[in-house]
Amino acid sequence: MSPRSPFATLVALLIVWSVAPAAKAQDLSSSITRRAVRAAVKITSEGPNGQGATGSGSIIDPRGYVLTNFHVVGHTHPGDGAPGSLFNPTNEVRISMVSNPRETAQERYVGRVVRADIRLDLALVRIVSDNHGNAVPRQRRFPSIPLADTRQLRPGSRLFAFGFPLGVRTINVTSGEMSGFQMNSRDEVAWIRTDAEFNPGNSGGMLLDRRGRLVAVPTAVLSGRGTLEPIELARPVERIPDEWLTSMRRGVEDVEITGVPTLPLNQEYEDEAVGDGGAFDRPEMHYYELPADRPLRVEVSSGLSVGLLTNRGRVLREGRGSLEVLPTDPADLTLGILIPPRSATGGGALAIRITARRGRTGLPGWGGLPAPGAPIRPTGAPRTP
Repeated sequence: MSPRSPFATLVALLIVWSVAPAAKAQDLSSSITRRAVRAAVKITSEGPNGQGATGSGSIIDPRGYVLTNFHVVGHTHPGDGAPGSLFNPTNEVRISMVSNPRETAQERYVGRVVRADIRLDLALVRIVSDNHGNAVPRQRRFPSIPLADTRQLRPGSRLFAFGFPLGVRTINVTSGEMSGFQMNSRDEVAWIRTDAEFNPGNSGGMLLDRRGRLVAVPTAVLSGRGTLEPIELARPVERIPDEWLTSMRRGVEDVEITGVPTLPLNQEYEDEAVGDGGAFDRPEMHYYELPADRPLRVEVSSGLSVGLLTNRGRVLREGRGSLEVLPTDPADLTLGILIPPRSATGGGALAIRITARRGRTGLPGWGGLPAPGAPIRPTGAPRTP
């Protein structure tokens, strides 16, 4: 098992510092282009050790709420930090803007993550102060972009991607057609496919329709096995949780991050893999935080492959259906469960049951569980919700 999820074939659009010219937004009216340019932002998030990312975002509410990808502001996989944690422990991101296509983006504001979901790879940031630390007045209104009703979207529709790719400081626009929908096992739209070009740094930005409404968030590029050309993938706005939109309308300032689930001790934890990452019939990875108790034995239903990964991305131990966590193991461990391709689960959502029990074979509290390496009878089964 790799320390990176097979979902890594979806190339995360993180930052590469380079230079690219600005492009023209053909087929958009001048008023729509002007509004989109002013509502697009560049987001920079850095931690104390220099780790972080730069990406793009869209102001979707005039009070300064910015929609972006989680991987622009936080860790999504072991390798550079604990999955589900923010790059900056003080929860600050820097916001740069432009007012016209010829202007160089300048850092003007500081934002704070108020909502985030690692599995959706979405985050909602609120602009809270200028770059001198002065709080944004409550009456301040920012240029914003409306959300589209993606139920009206059809393959062949013209789409426009706005963002700050490759570390450029002027706005960049590409255009293309909507290629199709990619559904998960709940028949939800997991992704919108397009041939509008995405580059590193477009993550979290805008994918607009001709009326200037936000259709989706550029998130990843599918490449590699089975693809002749890269496929640009964007998370549709219909997947934004309703609670986020309700809270935004109320002017929410509290922080709520849906990160990696924490497994309870000696209790069965139920989860469900709906296949957003595996929508292309490829495997994906789910991550879980382990209880602090040591030693532990972890059992997983359906005989799924499991592994222990450090926050530096090293695979410490792996098994099928079960594994042990020893007292001598590092504290910074994440449990990874490999979810098989959708075709292997019968096309439905996969029910997963996980139990983390204190103790080891032959020690008190082990409760007669099978010895390490012994087969575990599958207790879960593919099902259609």
